[in-house]
Amino acid sequence: MSKSRIAQTKWAEVPLIYRAELMHRVIDVIIENQDHIMNVVMEETGKPIQEAMSMEIFSAIDSLAFYAKRAPKWLRDEKRSMHGPMSFLKKTRVTYKPRGVVAVITLGMVHLYSPLTRPFKHCLR
Repeated sequence: MSKSRIAQTKWAEVPLIYRAELMHRVIDVIIENQDHIMNVVMEETGKPIQEAMSMEIFSAIDSLAFYAKRAPKWLRDEKRSMHGPMSFLKKTRVTYKPRGVVAVITLGMVHLYSPLTRPFKHCLR
């Protein structure tokens, strides 16, 4: 865990746009290695090739692309207006900060797709 925390601290310094670009590179790696990934999934789970492709490869790519596209908008700083007599003297904004190391526990039958859905939006933070 200590190595993960050190790596996460460095990751948090990487601008969001570059983190999103990295997710697109992960898509390329998945596509380049899809045959190997599907073979491992089929061997370990007994899934037929169609299910390995649709539930693992396609779903992982779709999730990565979804969050990579939307994260810069979703996680950018937001200005907020205040209410009350001091509102004209104060400016507020919401800034998203990294959460730190996140452990992902998934079902054994879902290899790529499950870890690449919700946790990836947190990886972008």
